[in-house]
Amino acid sequence: MGLIDDLLTKANFKIGDVTEIAVNRGPGSFTGLRVGLSVGAGLSLTSKTFLGVTGFQIYRAQSILDKPLFAVIDSRREELFCAYFPKGAWAAKETIISTKADILKEISAFQNAAFFTNIEDFGHSFSYIPFSASRLIGALPNLKMQGLDFDGSPYYMRPPDVGRH
Repeated sequence: MGLIDDLLTKANFKIGDVTEIAVNRGPGSFTGLRVGLSVGAGLSLTSKTFLGVTGFQIYRAQSILDKPLFAVIDSRREELFCAYFPKGAWAAKETIISTKADILKEISAFQNAAFFTNIEDFGHSFSYIPFSASRLIGALPNLKMQGLDFDGSPYYMRPPDVGRH
C-alpha cells in the first residue's frame, strides 16, 4: 500500500482523516476492477463510507443534464463499452458493446447529444475526458445529490474470458 501511503503523505493527510473511499467499479478490466474494489473495500473497513461508482456515472455527473449523453469507454480489446443517457436522466437507457466503426456509422441517431470518451482522437465531436481520481472526486457531489446507489460490486459488461471446466 506504498502508493496510498505516499499519496496521503504528499497531501499531508493520515488515513484517519479520510471519511470516504470512492472507487471506479467499471466497466473495465476484470483484474483491475477486482484489485481496485478489494483495496477500497479493505480501506473502508475502518469505518469509512465505501462508494462504488461506474465510469458512465462519472461522465454523466460531468455533463449537462439538459442534453442527452453518449459515453464511450475503451475496453482495450478492440471493442468499446457504450452508454446512452436521455436528456435529464441519471440512469443509462441503454448500454452496449460495439466497435468504433459501428458507433461512427450510427452516431447521427444521437442528435443533440454530448459525446464523451476516454479515447484520444476518437473523431466526430467526442470530447476526450480521461478517467482520473480527481474526476471521480469531482463527480461525487452531483452523484450524491441524486441519491444513487453506490454499489461496491464490479460493473461488467461481458462475461470473463475464462470459465470453469
